[in-house]
Amino acid sequence: MIALKSALRLPRGLSVEWVDGMTAQFTNVWLRDNSLHMRPSLIHLDLNPCPQRVDLTGNCVSLEWPPFLRADFSSEFLRSHSTIKPGTNPCKVPNKKIPSVVTVETRFGGARVSLVDSIAALKRMRDEHPLYFKFMLDNPIEYEHAFFKATHHLANVDNNGIVSAVFNNDFRSSHMTTNNHDLFYRSLKSFYNICCETQQEVYINSDELLVVDNSQTLIGAPAQWSREIRVRVFP
Repeated sequence: MIALKSALRLPRGLSVEWVDGMTAQFTNVWLRDNSLHMRPSLIHLDLNPCPQRVDLTGNCVSLEWPPFLRADFSSEFLRSHSTIKPGTNPCKVPNKKIPSVVTVETRFGGARVSLVDSIAALKRMRDEHPLYFKFMLDNPIEYEHAFFKATHHLANVDNNGIVSAVFNNDFRSSHMTTNNHDLFYRSLKSFYNICCETQQEVYINSDELLVVDNSQTLIGAPAQWSREIRVRVFP
């Protein structure tokens, strides 16, 4: 591990230097998005965050976000995220709809589940925010979970028609695939806000099985005490 030398505030980010002379800059919105063990919901993500404190202790940069939320970034983590990795889309099959059947069931008692018509949400995004929609078509999102890594466009388009959608905020990779963070996060938040406005809530009992085509419908789970659900994915 190469030791950190300095960490300096920028107007909308942070500049970090290592003892070997390497430097890197990180935007505040990216740092806030990747601060805690669980990233903030996009609807609550501040697009113009500013840390209250920046401290350099040993090989760690410590930030404090309002209200008193502390986040530590190790030298190793910052070093591995210091360059832009342009997004590719090796998992996309051109002009093909990739089905993804998902089943949801509850183990104990009933469960509330949120459903979003992702095609309708994307069409609304295209109509109301064409700049953000085009940006997401040109910049696929990288996902990472355990040893699994894949890259997908938010929307798959065939003959100008939206045929499917792929999105999972929890498994979105922390690696930077574009240098335009402002437009990236504004586009993501715009889509997420539309999803929140159009979502429908259903209730499933312990003896019921919900089957969803995840390429057409996104699944979420609102806050609910003592809920335990099981989700299975069938390619």
